[in-house]
Amino acid sequence: IVTVIAPKHPHQNPAEENIIRIPSFSNPFSPDYPLPFPILNPDRLIKTIDKPDLVYYHHPFMIGNFAIKLARELRVPSVFTYHSHYDTVAKSFIPLHLYNLFVQKPLLTHLRNLLNHTTHIIALTESSRLKLVEIDIATPISVIPTIRNPMLIPRTDKSQLKSKYGFDPNLP
Repeated sequence: IVTVIAPKHPHQNPAEENIIRIPSFSNPFSPDYPLPFPILNPDRLIKTIDKPDLVYYHHPFMIGNFAIKLARELRVPSVFTYHSHYDTVAKSFIPLHLYNLFVQKPLLTHLRNLLNHTTHIIALTESSRLKLVEIDIATPISVIPTIRNPMLIPRTDKSQLKSKYGFDPNLP
């Protein structure tokens, strides 16, 4: 039996089984992807769940902290799928100067703390695995690609790129 903990969704099936819906709010950037509210009383929710073989999650915010607590309380492993470069996604919605001032450090600190407390991480590409290693994630990571062909973007020295495309070598 798999029990899913997911945000409430306006189009959810009212007859769904083994799904615990938590309060959520509409995502202004993607209305079909509601964002969960923080779980304020995780101990009460934990008591309603039968002990699973593992706790799997793929949302590092709100639900991620709960997943780690749940796995610890139930003494089972936790597994996380790293499917998005959250820093890159954040930069696409937040002006760069605000991202640099207010978002970058807390975001990376949260990811580092959360992912270093999970049992195992699944990365969808080798470049994603390298990104996690780069931000000091010590948790074991397996690369399990989706059905599409994985893409590894080769690391290139910035000075080579600047030279290749005719940019001033003194630019950051």
